[in-house]
Amino acid sequence: AYPSPDFIEIRENLLRMKVNLKTGHKTGFFLDQRENRFTLSQYCHGKEVLDCFCYTGGFAISAMLAGAKSASAIDLDEKALETALENARLNSVNVTFQHVNVFDHLRMMISKGMRSDIVILDPAKLAGCTEEIKRAHRTYGDINRLGMQVVSPGGILLTCSCSGLVSERDFLSILTRSAAEAGVVLQIFKLTGASPDHPFSTIFPEGRYLKAVFARVFPYTKKE
Repeated sequence: AYPSPDFIEIRENLLRMKVNLKTGHKTGFFLDQRENRFTLSQYCHGKEVLDCFCYTGGFAISAMLAGAKSASAIDLDEKALETALENARLNSVNVTFQHVNVFDHLRMMISKGMRSDIVILDPAKLAGCTEEIKRAHRTYGDINRLGMQVVSPGGILLTCSCSGLVSERDFLSILTRSAAEAGVVLQIFKLTGASPDHPFSTIFPEGRYLKAVFARVFPYTKKE
């Protein structure tokens, strides 16, 4: 028998990615976000993009291939960021990768009045059991409140939850509260889930775990 390689290269539309089969998360690449990456890429031409919880750079690199003006990508996983940098080189695009805490980075951006045309929030699963649901709700609320405040007026927020124990209804309620706290209005124009190669059973609704919300973000203007 031949030893399996640590990395293989895959293609997704125009995207070329190195995937770590041995130590990468899930299959080494988040195939469930395939169609969401493609959808977002259609809005990226000429835009400044911020990819939070970027892992190996799928969203950010896809955005640059679609003609984004610039892309910044942040994560706390140093190994993933090393692969992300290699993936950017593989695709001949420039992405600014930073090893920073997303919450701290967003607070810094807010304090300095920094904005991005498109912001992606795709954190890891926050609720693995029922005891973690309340904390997950709070964390989703916090990260989305911060993220909404760094989207340029009229810009796009793609926010995701891969926690099967957090329902779509609850996630939308969290976003509604976060928008009110951030002083913005969300205009949701697309609500999706995982790609078709991730079917779910009617007797296991948690299998429909991924929620992906595409929304325009507008400042809230109080009527006189």
